[in-house]
Amino acid sequence: MSLIFAEGFGMNLGATQLGRKFTTASGTVDTRVTGYKDHGYALSSTNATLRTPDFTQQNTWVLGCALWWATRTASVGSKIEFLLAGAAQLTFEVVFDEDGNTFTIDVKRGSTTLDTVGPFFAREPAYYEFKATVRTLTNGSWEIKRDGVSAGSGSATNTADQGSDGCDGFKVTFDSPGATMRFGDLYIVDDQGAIRNDYLGPTKVLSLRPSADGADSDWAPSSGSDHYALVDDPANNPSDTTRVTSFTANDIDLYAYEDLDLPSGITVLGVVVESVVSMEASGSRTLRAKYRNAGDTRSNGSNETVSTTAWQWIAQIWEQDPIAASDWTKALVDAAQFGIEVVS
Repeated sequence: MSLIFAEGFGMNLGATQLGRKFTTASGTVDTRVTGYKDHGYALSSTNATLRTPDFTQQNTWVLGCALWWATRTASVGSKIEFLLAGAAQLTFEVVFDEDGNTFTIDVKRGSTTLDTVGPFFAREPAYYEFKATVRTLTNGSWEIKRDGVSAGSGSATNTADQGSDGCDGFKVTFDSPGATMRFGDLYIVDDQGAIRNDYLGPTKVLSLRPSADGADSDWAPSSGSDHYALVDDPANNPSDTTRVTSFTANDIDLYAYEDLDLPSGITVLGVVVESVVSMEASGSRTLRAKYRNAGDTRSNGSNETVSTTAWQWIAQIWEQDPIAASDWTKALVDAAQFGIEVVS
């Protein structure tokens, strides 16, 4: 695995939806605006905090995001933190100091400032990528790119404030009273795997909702006969009472999805199939994502165990089309059906 996480705020918005995907989603997390390059969406807030789930610990990571401010009020303290063993253990971070017109980025190991990068225009939307090898002694390094161009870097340095190598989570904090921060098109990759293991470059993260029933509709709808209409909740408006259910192994529900609002020939770096699932009662079930291409060839995602009656977010990441064994294209995504299967 190299592509670990992505969020574009097109499907998930508000404390309920974001709170299922992120370990922490607090502050104002229910407002969005048109995104970077006037496409997609960006979260808009003065005080949001988003912390990712804990991932498998690795030393080298890249986090990319679109970032800008909407107003000119000075702000100090918004930041992106690289965490080790959970939210309490900050190991490396970048802190944004905005003076109303421009901002700089302080690169820090804990409370120690390693360097300052910038200034940049605060109200100019741009895409930033933060790469860090989080290691002790002189084994660490870091680099910041703005719109694909290096803006600053450091090497042969200690980037691990916790005294041990590695990072396993991230936290984004909007600490800008009176200065609304815009943040979107988030991706996170590690350096493991053969592809998507370094900078992706300026990236759009777009969300597609189910638009029609697919080739299989084995799960039971809570009402009516259109399965997709029960699982296409809009952003910031989850409906937990409209759903499909199954207790039977090999039951599959597939859905057609909206077409990608992108030109043909665009590079698609990955597909993330997200589901929100729970048990109807006590017990557990094993589920997996399902992909069907236009020729009715199918591929299975990884098994996920569900054992709680609380709604939870699960995701399957396919960096490439697993059937074609090549990069996704707009045509492949538009023709695909995705869904879920009960394994046991």
